[in-house]
Amino acid sequence: LLAARPRRSKPAVLHILIERVTLSTCNMGARLPGSGARRIIVGAHMDHLGHGTTSSLTPGQQAIHNGADDNASGVSTMLALAAALARVPQSARPFTVEFVAFGAEEMGLLGSKHYVDQLGPDARAATIAMLNFDMVGRMQDNRLIVAGVGTSSAWSKLLEQAAGPLEIVPSEDGFGASDQASFYAAGLPVLHFFSGYHPDYHKPSDDLDKINFAGTVAIGDLTLRLIARWMRDQPTLDYLKIKAPTAPRGGFRVSLGTVPDYAAKVDGVQLADVRAGGPAAAAGLLAGDIIIRLGARDIHNFDDYMACFGELKPGVAAPIRVLRGGAPLELQITPSAPQRR
Repeated sequence: LLAARPRRSKPAVLHILIERVTLSTCNMGARLPGSGARRIIVGAHMDHLGHGTTSSLTPGQQAIHNGADDNASGVSTMLALAAALARVPQSARPFTVEFVAFGAEEMGLLGSKHYVDQLGPDARAATIAMLNFDMVGRMQDNRLIVAGVGTSSAWSKLLEQAAGPLEIVPSEDGFGASDQASFYAAGLPVLHFFSGYHPDYHKPSDDLDKINFAGTVAIGDLTLRLIARWMRDQPTLDYLKIKAPTAPRGGFRVSLGTVPDYAAKVDGVQLADVRAGGPAAAAGLLAGDIIIRLGARDIHNFDDYMACFGELKPGVAAPIRVLRGGAPLELQITPSAPQRR
């Protein structure tokens, strides 16, 4: 009888104690003087996720995220380049090279944005380009993703001359979720060197034993060859604005919780992983799935995929078609609103 009685809802009051925590960080830089007034920036972010933040892909697990690939690999490559270029006589370096380890990249590119905002008019006019290393420690099959190739007409030839044994997978857009975006937004040509996502991304398992050291060295060697040709030939680096189907600087209006595999050679977009608890996981998507249609759009490449982010709406289900093991699979995904930090 008690179980059969209707229960009346009553108002409740919930008290939550919120403590605002303010932390300080910094950028760390070193300057290698050249013989001319111009300069380039070589950068890599030095922060990661500590014991895990809202960006961790193992939510609820309190464990140190060492970030061997993201981004100790980038910082070590930057330092190795600094050591190599320091052995070049100053008279043979026509421009100054400034090496910067950025803080708070994981919090929204805060360190690189601060750096760019603090550039005075003279320093801004003297800066001609920015090279960024973020996750260069897990290269497979000698394939290197280089974003920003379309930000200057000079990049393609320089990369072709410097590639050596590596296969370059180019992306034209200078924006993206790393520090080069801050410089590209300020009107500078950029390149972002990236070996690809993997299942250990933003997890405690991103550790030293997974690093492809030979691959990381090869990426550093390619960059050294590129800079050497750049110093020797001194091509004009014009700035090109890419019209790509990406979201505005304010960010995407939806989140899918997917981690694309940018290096995969497929017709579509292959997933390296899905975020636990996110819309993709709720829809049943798995690492290795190849997205071939999302909403009303066929997906053949990453640009098609990014265009969907401007068409989908938070909370509104959309059909998604994937290939799993070569067989098509029809699912429904309900995008969420992006989490703002």
